[in-house]
Amino acid sequence: MKISLNILRKFLPELRNPSREIAEVLTMGGFEVEEIIPVKAHSSGATGVVTAQVTRVEKHPQADRLWVCEVDDGQGTHQVVCGAPNVKSGMKYLFARVGAKIPSGGEIKKARIRGVDSNGMLLSRAELGISDDHSGIMEIHNDTKIGIDFNELDSDIDVILEVNVTPNRPDCLSHLGIARELSVLLGATFVVPEIKLKEDDQDVSQSARVRLLAPEACPRYCGRVIHGVKIGQSPDWLKKDLERIGQRSINNIVDATNYVLFLLGQPLHAFDFSRVQGGEIQIRESQAGEKLVTIDHAERELPPGILVIADREKPIALAGVMGGAETEVKDETRDIFLESAWFEPRSIRQSSKATKLASESSLRFARGVDPEGVTVALDYAAMLILQIAGGKLARGSIDSYPGKKSAGKLFLNLPEVQRVLGVSIPPEESLRIFTRLGFRPEKSGDGSGLEITIPSFRQDLKEPVDLIEEIARVYGYGKIPPTLPGLQADQRQFNARERKSFDFGKKVRELFSGQGFSQVITYSFISSSENQIFSEGEELKISNPLSEGMEAMRKSLLPGLLNTVAHNLRRKFNDLRFFELGRTFRPGAGKKAEIQETNRVAGMAARVKSPDGWRRLLAQEFDIYHLKGILENVFVGLDLENIDFREMPQRGFEPGLSGGIFWDSRFEVGQFGLIAESVRTRYEIEPAVFAFELDLDTLFSRGIRSKKFSSFPRHPGVEWDIAFFVDHTITYDEIRKVILESDRNLIKDATLIDLYRGKEQVEAGKKSLAFRIYYLSPDHTLTDEEVRAVHRRVADNLRRKFSVAIRE
Repeated sequence: MKISLNILRKFLPELRNPSREIAEVLTMGGFEVEEIIPVKAHSSGATGVVTAQVTRVEKHPQADRLWVCEVDDGQGTHQVVCGAPNVKSGMKYLFARVGAKIPSGGEIKKARIRGVDSNGMLLSRAELGISDDHSGIMEIHNDTKIGIDFNELDSDIDVILEVNVTPNRPDCLSHLGIARELSVLLGATFVVPEIKLKEDDQDVSQSARVRLLAPEACPRYCGRVIHGVKIGQSPDWLKKDLERIGQRSINNIVDATNYVLFLLGQPLHAFDFSRVQGGEIQIRESQAGEKLVTIDHAERELPPGILVIADREKPIALAGVMGGAETEVKDETRDIFLESAWFEPRSIRQSSKATKLASESSLRFARGVDPEGVTVALDYAAMLILQIAGGKLARGSIDSYPGKKSAGKLFLNLPEVQRVLGVSIPPEESLRIFTRLGFRPEKSGDGSGLEITIPSFRQDLKEPVDLIEEIARVYGYGKIPPTLPGLQADQRQFNARERKSFDFGKKVRELFSGQGFSQVITYSFISSSENQIFSEGEELKISNPLSEGMEAMRKSLLPGLLNTVAHNLRRKFNDLRFFELGRTFRPGAGKKAEIQETNRVAGMAARVKSPDGWRRLLAQEFDIYHLKGILENVFVGLDLENIDFREMPQRGFEPGLSGGIFWDSRFEVGQFGLIAESVRTRYEIEPAVFAFELDLDTLFSRGIRSKKFSSFPRHPGVEWDIAFFVDHTITYDEIRKVILESDRNLIKDATLIDLYRGKEQVEAGKKSLAFRIYYLSPDHTLTDEEVRAVHRRVADNLRRKFSVAIRE
């Protein structure tokens, strides 16, 4: 937002600080100044031109369109003949003394015009070479001292500050708000401009009627009526003030409302009152099928239920956002209804979003304006319009305010201030800060705190900690010494299980990183359709999603990883291995059941092509067996035994190339396999992607066990082989498990050493396997008889379990 130092001086008349100092103070106070823009006029070498005030204006005795003026330039008074239509007594202009040189007319000399002496000249912008505007003489602010040389004025005509106001401080989207802050931060005197209104005898109720039909969306609506205004160009000073803060001049009425918007922060709107049917203003919700042509001359079909301003027949404005073209102030307008209101922020946000319209007004209403500043802005705008457009102001104003709220209060515990800020601030200093900020602080009876009444313009203050922040920024962050955070001796310590759980997660990260995977973090919010790819059932919906496609809590980590893979493939990263540790969410059973959160780890691997160069000789295409080997290495690293991989269909994976992962043959702890082609197509992924997902909570609970250490064997072991024919559907894990369980004391290991399939030696549907079994006794050397007895038991168990045919 652009802030003019000249306009700020309406509230801070003593503000003479350098612009850089002002910018630094504002920035440290929480309002970053992004740019300092000096405003300079180009005088083209004018000399002898000074600021002056017209103290008297009379008609020229010999000319209807000339005026005889008395001009005070600080050194004396001068009689000047002037033909400008905008010359007025009490106003200040730029004056060329006798002997002055100006770009447009050479040297100024004494003259006699229609029998009257003229000692100098009041100048227009064109005569000064500033612009082509010669419609009237150049007006300057009444705050400007007289007698200042124009060239000196040129170097300090104004300074514009580009201020970044954070969303939580809508009260500072105005010169009033920034001035109020500067008065505290600089210790400058803050004054409120005086409002003087001359009202007509006719009461406003005789002309206008207001019906507030939506008090929840519009808690307060005010208005005034001005008859007989004259629409035209705004005074030069108003045009320039608006231009410097980035606004285009429209006409004197619209400019007045815009000026008050940026001056006081209260949006206003002026209606051509002659076009308001029945003289009645209604504040209501739109109805189905209603349309409105807004002032940008676009016809809009209004969604039902948004807030509008209407007359007896139809909507005439989109409340708080944009006015309607039919009641727009035009050259022929003579009577206006001036609106000032307080709209509920949510209703304006909904209207702006529904109609895809935004404006300076909607920005402020959507963040929240001061409900008690509504009438102040209304009266100030009425005063300004009377000054620059004439007219008669109807007596009184309409103020529909059915639900006036009482002032909010917060209690601030003074010891808490020191605890939070780490510095002792005297209570008297806190009292001074809040008083200057416009709050009403009172000491509590026991002196331990302050009972603070919050002003209506500070709707962002909700908690006592907000008050502490106010103290900190006004006191000065630079005055608070930096300290290291302390550690409290009574901090809660991890219990044994929590410590093991932490170590377990850390170990999982280390193991997957050691296998060449990179850890990523994805959003916990995904779309409902993505949630159904790998898991059926109910999901947790988010009532206010951040954006489209993030309306549900994830039930699986895999969709987020697929998005990560797709993102990297589009950027030509070809060899990808990612893993993520995170939580998944499901609704609990019953209405009041807690949400079920599960800690999981998931990973994906994809390769578009083999590496270039000599590394191609070492590279292998990634397949499901690589993935299975990686997971087996991780399980060994986690000291997890009895893990089975079973081929079985998995949702979202290719049939025949996917399976489940089980612990102790009973607990399913995960899934793995090749992502289905239909799923890869959805994410625009061409190469094969292998993935897994594991339930870390289950693995952790099954994997906690005490380690047992034993000495190295003192006696030699024996290796015996066994070969047999078995059905091809029987897996290696199933056979090995039967072998090991035949004698847990003596059989230490069983390793597959041969696999053969062939039409000549092995019948169809069978395979030939050979296992090498390692026998060992911890306390003696085994004899052949002992080994043969156990070996025979192994063969018997395999025949009974799988109907194998032992090869001799």
